[in-house]
Amino acid sequence: MPISQPVGTALWQRVVEELLADGRTSVSAEADLGGPGEAFARSLGFENVLPMGWYVQDVRRIRMLAEAAVRHPYLRRIDTSVADENTPMLAVNAALGYRRERAAGYFQLQLKL
Repeated sequence: MPISQPVGTALWQRVVEELLADGRTSVSAEADLGGPGEAFARSLGFENVLPMGWYVQDVRRIRMLAEAAVRHPYLRRIDTSVADENTPMLAVNAALGYRRERAAGYFQLQLKL
């Protein structure tokens, strides 16, 4: 995506400024947030890729909520599940107005055959 196209958030503007300061004229990102992909991206100095990944998650969620409101005008509640360790997604949900309702636990047991 050419970075001259405004997207409209303070985060995007900060990333654009960083890229332009580095002499970059475009950005393309694929990020595996929170896993080995994040460590790899950081080791190569791609700090601005990670905020863009979170920004994309935010935009996708907003679009999905708008689409749900159009398709289902009587919709009054949307639930989502996010791991406690996924702080970027928790921040996205908080920004969208989600509130923590309850904790959930997932348990696994390896069965012996």
